[in-house]
Amino acid sequence: MNINPSQFINPGVIEYDKKRQTWLERFKKAVKRAFFLNDDEKQNWTTLGYLLTNRQLEEAERLIINQDLSRLRSKQQIEKNKKQPNQ
Repeated sequence: MNINPSQFINPGVIEYDKKRQTWLERFKKAVKRAFFLNDDEKQNWTTLGYLLTNRQLEEAERLIINQDLSRLRSKQQIEKNKKQPNQ
């Protein structure tokens, strides 16, 4: 995900319409559900969301969800290995 420097200088160039509101809400929900982020990181990601374009919001949402699922699978695998008797 590439962030254009102008997004940091003038984030107001992003038009806030119904489509934008939908993408931003989806992104914020993904951030809120993310188990691997602490409260400060969630706040930072949420703030970043206001600077991203709709396409970047979609990419960031997928990134967060994929990372969360990856960590969940790893945790489940560790638990599964713990339950197996030593061979």
